[in-house]
Amino acid sequence: MEKILHPFPWRNKDLNGNPDGTVRISVIPATNYPKGIDVSALKTDITNYLKDGAIKGTVDLLNKSGELDDPATDFRGFGYYEKTLDSIVQTFAKTFNDLNGNMQPYTGANVMPSSGTARAMTTTGSEKAEFAFGFSNTTGNFLSGETINFNGTVYTFGDGSGTTIKIGDTLDDSLGNLASRLSTEFASLNVNGSLVEGEWSYDSSSKKLTWASKLPLSSGTEITSSSIKFTDKSTISFLYKANSSNIKKL
Repeated sequence: MEKILHPFPWRNKDLNGNPDGTVRISVIPATNYPKGIDVSALKTDITNYLKDGAIKGTVDLLNKSGELDDPATDFRGFGYYEKTLDSIVQTFAKTFNDLNGNMQPYTGANVMPSSGTARAMTTTGSEKAEFAFGFSNTTGNFLSGETINFNGTVYTFGDGSGTTIKIGDTLDDSLGNLASRLSTEFASLNVNGSLVEGEWSYDSSSKKLTWASKLPLSSGTEITSSSIKFTDKSTISFLYKANSSNIKKL
């Protein structure tokens, strides 16, 4: 009597005995072999003889990568999408690394303050009102085209021509130039609801950009940290914006 053949899948191995990622279909005569017996010699590989059907479709899905195979095959299986994704990831990684490797680091001003505070006190008749921004943690310097927004007015740093604020050799110099401009355009501030004339200055030793009233306040005037505001009674803020064009390819 002719023996019935029993098909089974197995992982194909390369010349070194390591699985190569493909699946093959083989058959052996169906019978009751003793446990542990080696039947490899009886195995017949029929993978390339499969013409159609669910088994062939499954094998193609597992083994073939279409035009990405070498030589190209006729079916886009799992391998096609795996290799396509690998290509996308490699291209993205290369592009990302190229961009980062050919960029100069940002060297402008870092850790800029966004708000300041008034000097809290109860005057004796000799103290001036003061409001200050602290720059003790700020590093670097302004770069051309960078801006600050002060109560809706945008100031641009540059070479000092036109309306730009001149960038100094150091951050201290630049902030001194900013103080001069603010003294011209924001000399008056609101102190406890009243308009008070003053002027801005920058002290490189304390690292503070400070507004101070021109005259001392009357004795007994109480100033809290929020007593000084813009003339429209809005909170004094300092919004710095870097210029992305300063980060360029080398």
